[in-house]
Amino acid sequence: MKGVILLAGGGTGGHVFPLVALAEAFADVAPNVEVRFVGTSKGLEARVVPARGWTLETLAIEPMKGRSWFGAARGGMIAGAAIVRAIGLVARLKPILCVSIGGYAAGPVGVAAASLGVPLALLEPNRVAGMTQRLLTPLARRVYVGFRESLGPLARKGRALGIPLRKGFSPRPTTVRDGALRLFVTGGSQGAQHLNEVMPAAVADLISRGAALEVVHQAGRGRADEVRARYGESGNAKDVQVVEFVEDVPARLSWAHLVVSRSGALTCAELCAIGRPSILVPYPFAADDHQAANAEALAKAAAAIAIRQKEATVERLVEAISGVYGDETMRLSMADAARARGVPDAAQKIAEDLLELATGPRR
Repeated sequence: MKGVILLAGGGTGGHVFPLVALAEAFADVAPNVEVRFVGTSKGLEARVVPARGWTLETLAIEPMKGRSWFGAARGGMIAGAAIVRAIGLVARLKPILCVSIGGYAAGPVGVAAASLGVPLALLEPNRVAGMTQRLLTPLARRVYVGFRESLGPLARKGRALGIPLRKGFSPRPTTVRDGALRLFVTGGSQGAQHLNEVMPAAVADLISRGAALEVVHQAGRGRADEVRARYGESGNAKDVQVVEFVEDVPARLSWAHLVVSRSGALTCAELCAIGRPSILVPYPFAADDHQAANAEALAKAAAAIAIRQKEATVERLVEAISGVYGDETMRLSMADAARARGVPDAAQKIAEDLLELATGPRR
């Protein structure tokens, strides 16, 4: 098969890296297909996509949600102009397929593709779809969801094939703890200020109670010194490694006995693909509170403990970690429940299904 496939959207790692994983899968299953990304010059895609050798087409667009009436009106005007430019882009590239994952650029490109008869598919990693994806759903031929709980209203369009993950995320055996509990704390590439503030005190409290811990804490870009100082003040820096960013996430998750984390869709998918129990503290300002819905889905499946940020005090985190520390059966059961939800080969499954859509009859 030959032709161009557009992968539209971006902004954050939760949007960019699933598209990267999908592009890698297309390279394996359809090497003659040309993949092009469409995003903005300000999102993470502007750094990640060209660095990996793909072409990034950019659109100038601004948010409308959560702004003043003037800002929303300005954003609407810019979006209208972006749709016109997107129509020109789609007409020029003549893609055989367009995939939207959400983000500012995804809306105009999705509308343009559907209006020109290009099959449009949506990739929705979160339990609750964002505004762009909800608006594009009536135009889409297929909607791939990362959480099977999202299938209900999608009828025959929906396919619960998981979230595309980069290579390396595969099930790892759960090791029985015979010494210190290996704890991985992460808020993603940007870190999580709340976890940066409360976890040093929580770890100090646990150690004072006799818990044996080894901790790796991903603090986020530019935040490691501050978090390292907090652990030092708590008197437990000896057993803690604070880093800005973890390059090899599969290896670190495999190392961990327990993960304390935010609950972005990509993080949840990675936890399940490896099979690790977690304590999830959703970012409370995520659009449509989607991180809370993600965490609740894993908690309901007994794969995680979900704690709202306002309730994630030092005392509550100590209680949750102590429960897992003291109950090996519970920890192993949570790991098994997470692994049961994992779809490490989601990228290939979705790529193959999308190729079938691209070669099918046009409407």
